Amino acid sequence: MNKPLSSRGLRTAVAHEQPFRLTRCTDCPQSGTPCRAGLEMLFRLQKGMAAAGQAVGEGFQMSGEMVLEGCAHPCRMMYFAEKGGCYLVGHIAEDMEEAEALALAKGQGAGQEAMVMALEQVAQPLQ
Repeated sequence: MNKPLSSRGLRTAVAHEQPFRLTRCTDCPQSGTPCRAGLEMLFRLQKGMAAAGQAVGEGFQMSGEMVLEGCAHPCRMMYFAEKGGCYLVGHIAEDMEEAEALALAKGQGAGQEAMVMALEQVAQPLQ
């Protein structure tokens, strides 16, 4: 049986492993709960970025689009990674542009019902 997700527990676990914190985690519009498959994807993306180490410079950016399966509500998602954070936006409209999704992921967009998750670099790990 899967344990319920706790953003507090996830944020603490990630912060002690890497200097990143779960800064946004909105619920899936279909299920009304955080998306476990989305969180797993986001953590894998961040671990890949951490493994790249010094190869990831200030100007590095990576993005992509996928259909996230592994849950009862597969959906279209976009992901973004850069030195300062990793972002995932799900349940987005077919005509949403990458720039619009990235703005939404960073908390700068509005008017779109979507699931948003962000792991962003923090100055100090949580105590």
